[in-house]
Amino acid sequence: MTTNSGEWDWLRLSSLLPTAILDQIVDVPPPQSYYSSDTLGWRWSDTREFSTRSAYAYLMDTAVSPSDVAWKRIWSLEVSQCILTFLWVTLHQRHLTNAERFRRHLASSALCSICRLDVEDLDHILRRCLQARNLWIRVIPLDCLEVFLRFRFFEECKYAFAATSSPICPAIVPQLWSKPPPGWIKGNVDALVSLVDGNAAIGCVLRDENGSWINGFVRDVGRCSILLVKLWAVHDSFAQVWSLDFCHVVIETECLEVIKILKHSSHALVGNSLVESVLYWTRKE
Repeated sequence: MTTNSGEWDWLRLSSLLPTAILDQIVDVPPPQSYYSSDTLGWRWSDTREFSTRSAYAYLMDTAVSPSDVAWKRIWSLEVSQCILTFLWVTLHQRHLTNAERFRRHLASSALCSICRLDVEDLDHILRRCLQARNLWIRVIPLDCLEVFLRFRFFEECKYAFAATSSPICPAIVPQLWSKPPPGWIKGNVDALVSLVDGNAAIGCVLRDENGSWINGFVRDVGRCSILLVKLWAVHDSFAQVWSLDFCHVVIETECLEVIKILKHSSHALVGNSLVESVLYWTRKE
Protein backbone atom coordinates (compact mmCIF):
# COMPACT_ATOMS: atom_id res chain seq x y z
CA MET A 1 0.00 0.00 0.00
CA THR A 2 3.05 2.27 -0.31
CA THR A 3 5.00 3.59 -3.29
CA ASN A 4 8.69 2.87 -4.00
CA SER A 5 9.54 6.13 -2.23
CA GLY A 6 7.85 4.96 0.96
CA GLU A 7 4.75 7.16 0.75
CA TRP A 8 1.15 6.01 0.85
CA ASP A 9 -0.08 4.81 -2.54
CA TRP A 10 -3.13 7.10 -2.59
CA LEU A 11 -4.20 6.02 -6.06
CA ARG A 12 -4.51 2.44 -4.96
CA LEU A 13 -5.98 3.28 -1.57
CA SER A 14 -8.64 5.56 -3.04
CA SER A 15 -9.90 2.69 -5.19
CA LEU A 16 -10.31 0.46 -2.15
CA LEU A 17 -11.36 2.69 0.75
CA PRO A 18 -14.03 5.35 1.32
CA THR A 19 -13.08 8.99 1.76
CA ALA A 20 -13.73 8.96 5.51
CA ILE A 21 -11.12 6.23 6.03
CA LEU A 22 -8.64 7.95 3.74
CA ASP A 23 -8.94 11.11 5.82
CA GLN A 24 -7.91 9.10 8.88
CA ILE A 25 -4.95 7.51 7.12
CA VAL A 26 -3.54 10.93 6.23
CA ASP A 27 -2.46 11.42 9.83
CA VAL A 28 -0.78 7.98 10.01
CA PRO A 29 2.86 7.71 8.91
CA PRO A 30 3.38 4.98 6.30
CA PRO A 31 5.33 1.90 7.44
CA GLN A 32 9.10 2.09 7.17
CA SER A 33 11.78 -0.58 7.15
CA TYR A 34 13.14 0.59 10.49
CA TYR A 35 9.73 0.16 12.17
CA SER A 36 9.01 -3.05 14.02
CA SER A 37 6.67 -5.51 12.34
CA ASP A 38 2.94 -4.98 12.72
CA THR A 39 1.27 -7.30 15.21
CA LEU A 40 -2.28 -7.95 16.26
CA GLY A 41 -3.33 -6.30 19.52
CA TRP A 42 -6.40 -5.79 21.69
CA ARG A 43 -7.18 -2.08 21.42
CA TRP A 44 -9.19 -1.88 24.67
CA SER A 45 -6.24 -2.77 26.90
CA ASP A 46 -3.11 -0.74 27.68
CA THR A 47 -0.97 -3.84 27.20
CA ARG A 48 -2.75 -4.70 23.93
CA GLU A 49 -3.44 -8.13 25.40
CA PHE A 50 -6.96 -9.51 25.61
CA SER A 51 -8.56 -9.91 29.02
CA THR A 52 -12.09 -10.80 30.02
CA ARG A 53 -12.20 -7.75 32.23
CA SER A 54 -11.38 -5.28 29.45
CA ALA A 55 -13.87 -7.00 27.13
CA TYR A 56 -16.59 -6.78 29.78
CA ALA A 57 -15.80 -3.10 30.37
CA TYR A 58 -16.03 -2.41 26.65
CA LEU A 59 -19.33 -4.28 26.29
CA MET A 60 -20.76 -2.40 29.27
CA ASP A 61 -19.51 0.85 27.74
CA THR A 62 -17.47 1.69 30.83
CA ALA A 63 -13.80 2.46 31.15
CA VAL A 64 -11.55 -0.07 32.84
CA SER A 65 -10.83 1.27 36.30
CA PRO A 66 -9.36 -0.14 39.50
CA SER A 67 -11.70 -2.31 41.53
CA ASP A 68 -14.06 -0.44 43.79
CA VAL A 69 -12.30 0.15 47.10
CA ALA A 70 -15.46 -0.80 48.99
CA TRP A 71 -15.45 -4.33 47.61
CA LYS A 72 -11.74 -4.75 48.30
CA ARG A 73 -12.26 -3.61 51.86
CA ILE A 74 -15.05 -6.13 52.42
CA TRP A 75 -12.97 -9.11 51.28
CA SER A 76 -10.00 -7.97 53.36
CA LEU A 77 -11.99 -8.10 56.61
CA GLU A 78 -10.82 -10.83 58.97
CA VAL A 79 -14.26 -12.26 59.69
CA SER A 80 -15.97 -15.54 58.88
CA GLN A 81 -16.86 -16.38 55.28
CA CYS A 82 -20.60 -16.23 55.96
CA ILE A 83 -20.27 -12.59 57.12
CA LEU A 84 -18.19 -11.67 54.07
CA THR A 85 -20.77 -13.24 51.79
CA PHE A 86 -23.62 -11.48 53.61
CA LEU A 87 -21.91 -8.09 53.26
CA TRP A 88 -21.17 -8.73 49.59
CA VAL A 89 -24.75 -9.75 48.79
CA THR A 90 -26.13 -6.89 50.89
CA LEU A 91 -24.15 -4.14 49.16
CA HIS A 92 -25.19 -5.63 45.82
CA GLN A 93 -28.81 -5.60 47.12
CA ARG A 94 -29.39 -9.17 45.98
CA HIS A 95 -31.22 -10.63 48.98
CA LEU A 96 -34.52 -12.26 48.07
CA THR A 97 -36.83 -9.98 50.06
CA ASN A 98 -40.62 -10.14 49.97
CA ALA A 99 -40.62 -7.09 47.69
CA GLU A 100 -38.38 -8.92 45.22
CA ARG A 101 -40.32 -12.17 45.56
CA PHE A 102 -43.56 -10.28 44.91
CA ARG A 103 -42.03 -8.65 41.83
CA ARG A 104 -41.11 -12.11 40.53
CA HIS A 105 -44.63 -13.43 41.28
CA LEU A 106 -43.24 -15.75 43.96
CA ALA A 107 -45.19 -14.19 46.85
CA SER A 108 -48.74 -12.94 47.29
CA SER A 109 -47.67 -9.83 49.19
CA ALA A 110 -44.67 -7.53 49.40
CA LEU A 111 -45.35 -6.66 53.05
CA CYS A 112 -42.90 -7.57 55.79
CA SER A 113 -43.94 -10.91 57.27
CA ILE A 114 -42.80 -9.82 60.76
CA CYS A 115 -44.26 -6.36 61.34
CA ARG A 116 -46.79 -6.27 58.45
CA LEU A 117 -46.40 -2.47 58.39
CA ASP A 118 -44.33 -1.78 55.30
CA VAL A 119 -42.94 -3.26 52.10
CA GLU A 120 -40.15 -5.70 52.91
CA ASP A 121 -37.24 -4.39 50.90
CA LEU A 122 -33.64 -4.75 52.04
CA ASP A 123 -33.56 -1.39 53.80
CA HIS A 124 -36.67 -2.39 55.74
CA ILE A 125 -35.15 -5.71 56.83
CA LEU A 126 -31.87 -4.19 57.97
CA ARG A 127 -33.07 -0.88 59.38
CA ARG A 128 -36.71 0.15 59.38
CA CYS A 129 -38.46 -3.00 60.63
CA LEU A 130 -39.43 -2.84 64.32
CA GLN A 131 -37.34 -5.93 65.05
CA ALA A 132 -34.30 -4.39 63.35
CA ARG A 133 -34.78 -1.11 65.21
CA ASN A 134 -34.83 -2.95 68.52
CA LEU A 135 -31.35 -4.24 67.67
CA TRP A 136 -29.96 -0.87 66.56
CA ILE A 137 -31.30 0.81 69.71
CA ARG A 138 -29.03 -1.50 71.73
CA VAL A 139 -25.83 -0.85 69.76
CA ILE A 140 -26.12 2.77 68.55
CA PRO A 141 -26.17 5.76 70.94
CA LEU A 142 -29.56 7.47 70.98
CA ASP A 143 -28.11 10.78 69.79
CA CYS A 144 -26.83 9.02 66.64
CA LEU A 145 -29.79 6.72 66.05
CA GLU A 146 -31.99 9.18 64.14
CA VAL A 147 -29.09 10.08 61.86
CA PHE A 148 -28.46 6.41 61.20
CA LEU A 149 -32.12 5.80 60.34
CA ARG A 150 -32.25 8.78 57.96
CA PHE A 151 -29.11 8.52 55.85
CA ARG A 152 -29.05 6.93 52.39
CA PHE A 153 -28.27 3.44 53.55
CA PHE A 154 -26.48 1.68 50.71
CA GLU A 155 -24.69 4.75 49.34
CA GLU A 156 -23.35 5.58 52.79
CA CYS A 157 -22.38 1.97 53.47
CA LYS A 158 -20.31 1.87 50.29
CA TYR A 159 -18.67 5.14 51.30
CA ALA A 160 -17.97 3.81 54.79
CA PHE A 161 -16.29 0.65 53.48
CA ALA A 162 -14.25 2.67 50.98
CA ALA A 163 -13.11 5.24 53.53
CA THR A 164 -10.01 4.71 55.63
CA SER A 165 -11.95 5.58 58.74
CA SER A 166 -15.62 6.21 59.34
CA PRO A 167 -17.95 6.28 62.37
CA ILE A 168 -20.32 4.06 60.39
CA CYS A 169 -17.70 1.38 59.77
CA PRO A 170 -15.63 0.82 62.93
CA ALA A 171 -12.37 -1.03 62.65
CA ILE A 172 -12.69 -4.81 62.79
CA VAL A 173 -10.51 -6.22 65.54
CA PRO A 174 -9.74 -9.94 65.16
CA GLN A 175 -10.89 -11.99 68.14
CA LEU A 176 -7.85 -13.93 69.33
CA TRP A 177 -8.14 -17.25 71.11
CA SER A 178 -7.98 -16.83 74.87
CA LYS A 179 -6.43 -19.61 76.88
CA PRO A 180 -8.27 -21.36 79.73
CA PRO A 181 -7.07 -21.33 83.34
CA PRO A 182 -4.05 -23.53 84.18
CA GLY A 183 -4.99 -27.20 84.29
CA TRP A 184 -8.15 -26.62 82.22
CA ILE A 185 -8.90 -27.29 78.57
CA LYS A 186 -11.05 -25.27 76.20
CA GLY A 187 -13.39 -26.52 73.52
CA ASN A 188 -14.29 -24.19 70.66
CA VAL A 189 -17.44 -25.33 68.90
CA ASP A 190 -19.08 -24.39 65.63
CA ALA A 191 -22.08 -25.55 63.63
CA LEU A 192 -23.71 -24.88 60.30
CA VAL A 193 -26.87 -25.66 58.38
CA SER A 194 -26.78 -26.07 54.60
CA LEU A 195 -29.03 -23.66 52.72
CA VAL A 196 -29.36 -26.24 49.95
CA ASP A 197 -30.77 -29.30 51.70
CA GLY A 198 -31.04 -28.26 55.36
CA ASN A 199 -28.49 -30.83 56.57
CA ALA A 200 -26.51 -29.73 59.62
CA ALA A 201 -23.03 -30.48 60.91
CA ILE A 202 -21.08 -29.70 64.06
CA GLY A 203 -17.44 -29.59 65.04
CA CYS A 204 -15.22 -28.97 68.04
CA VAL A 205 -11.52 -28.42 68.74
CA LEU A 206 -10.11 -29.11 72.22
CA ARG A 207 -6.91 -27.32 73.28
CA ASP A 208 -4.95 -27.00 76.50
CA GLU A 209 -3.82 -23.82 78.25
CA ASN A 210 -0.88 -23.49 75.83
CA GLY A 211 -3.10 -23.71 72.76
CA SER A 212 -1.87 -27.21 71.89
CA TRP A 213 -4.40 -29.42 70.12
CA ILE A 214 -5.74 -32.27 72.24
CA ASN A 215 -8.70 -33.66 70.36
CA GLY A 216 -11.47 -32.72 67.97
CA PHE A 217 -14.38 -34.05 65.99
CA VAL A 218 -16.91 -33.27 63.25
CA ARG A 219 -20.31 -34.90 62.90
CA ASP A 220 -23.44 -34.75 60.78
CA VAL A 221 -26.60 -34.23 62.81
CA GLY A 222 -29.24 -34.52 60.09
CA ARG A 223 -31.79 -31.78 59.50
CA CYS A 224 -32.52 -29.31 62.28
CA SER A 225 -32.64 -25.59 63.00
CA ILE A 226 -29.52 -23.51 63.48
CA LEU A 227 -30.34 -23.09 67.18
CA LEU A 228 -30.66 -26.84 67.74
CA VAL A 229 -27.47 -27.62 65.85
CA LYS A 230 -25.60 -25.08 68.00
CA LEU A 231 -26.92 -26.88 71.08
CA TRP A 232 -25.85 -30.23 69.63
CA ALA A 233 -22.34 -28.83 69.18
CA VAL A 234 -22.14 -27.90 72.87
CA HIS A 235 -23.71 -31.20 73.93
CA ASP A 236 -21.34 -33.40 71.94
CA SER A 237 -18.33 -31.35 73.02
CA PHE A 238 -19.11 -32.04 76.68
CA ALA A 239 -19.64 -35.72 75.88
CA GLN A 240 -16.28 -35.85 74.08
CA VAL A 241 -14.52 -34.18 76.99
CA TRP A 242 -15.92 -36.60 79.55
CA SER A 243 -15.07 -39.57 77.35
CA LEU A 244 -11.44 -38.41 77.51
CA ASP A 245 -11.62 -38.20 81.35
CA PHE A 246 -11.21 -34.42 81.52
CA CYS A 247 -13.09 -32.75 84.35
CA HIS A 248 -12.09 -29.09 84.03
CA VAL A 249 -13.26 -27.71 80.71
CA VAL A 250 -14.51 -24.49 79.18
CA ILE A 251 -16.81 -24.81 76.14
CA GLU A 252 -16.90 -21.67 74.02
CA THR A 253 -19.69 -20.84 71.54
CA GLU A 254 -20.50 -17.65 69.66
CA CYS A 255 -24.27 -18.30 69.83
CA LEU A 256 -25.73 -15.88 72.40
CA GLU A 257 -29.12 -17.60 72.34
CA VAL A 258 -27.56 -20.91 73.41
CA ILE A 259 -25.88 -19.16 76.34
CA LYS A 260 -29.20 -17.57 77.34
CA ILE A 261 -30.98 -20.91 77.17
CA LEU A 262 -28.40 -22.61 79.37
CA LYS A 263 -28.64 -19.74 81.87
CA HIS A 264 -32.47 -19.93 81.74
CA SER A 265 -32.62 -16.30 80.60
CA SER A 266 -34.38 -17.31 77.38
CA HIS A 267 -37.66 -19.19 77.01
CA ALA A 268 -36.61 -20.73 73.69
CA LEU A 269 -36.42 -24.52 73.94
CA VAL A 270 -36.42 -24.48 77.74
CA GLY A 271 -37.62 -27.93 78.82
CA ASN A 272 -36.38 -29.49 75.60
CA SER A 273 -34.72 -32.88 76.14
CA LEU A 274 -31.54 -31.73 74.36
CA VAL A 275 -31.32 -28.67 76.63
CA GLU A 276 -31.78 -30.85 79.70
CA SER A 277 -29.04 -33.17 78.46
CA VAL A 278 -26.63 -30.26 77.96
CA LEU A 279 -27.46 -28.97 81.45
CA TYR A 280 -26.74 -32.45 82.80
CA TRP A 281 -23.22 -32.32 81.34
CA THR A 282 -22.62 -28.83 82.80
CA ARG A 283 -23.55 -30.03 86.30
CA LYS A 284 -21.63 -33.29 86.17
CA GLU A 285 -18.64 -33.56 88.50
